[in-house]
Amino acid sequence: MHWQTILWLCCYVFVVTVLSAFGLHRWYLVSLFWRNYRNPPKPLGRFEKLPLDTVQLPIFNELHVVSRLIKSVSELDYPRELLQIQILDDSTDETRKICEAEAEALRAQGFDVTLI
Repeated sequence: MHWQTILWLCCYVFVVTVLSAFGLHRWYLVSLFWRNYRNPPKPLGRFEKLPLDTVQLPIFNELHVVSRLIKSVSELDYPRELLQIQILDDSTDETRKICEAEAEALRAQGFDVTLI
């Protein structure tokens, strides 16, 4: 056999293998669809009691953004007594002072805020 024939044969085998894998994947997806077609998903249940939720805010030299970020987190639609806000500040500029002021303001409003 010539080297060109072997090269074309290798290309042909590669393309057939890729197309076969693609076809098997499609067959698998269709089989999953038909297996679950008659079992519609159940609606999500409601919580009896909402869990404690922690929001962590990693901050590094975000002088112009940090106030809006903390204010946005405080406006989440979640009960204040179940929301814990952790401000993870490792800044080297004046961002730390802004974080402290915002944390104190949120604590005065009844939020559980930790400045780390």
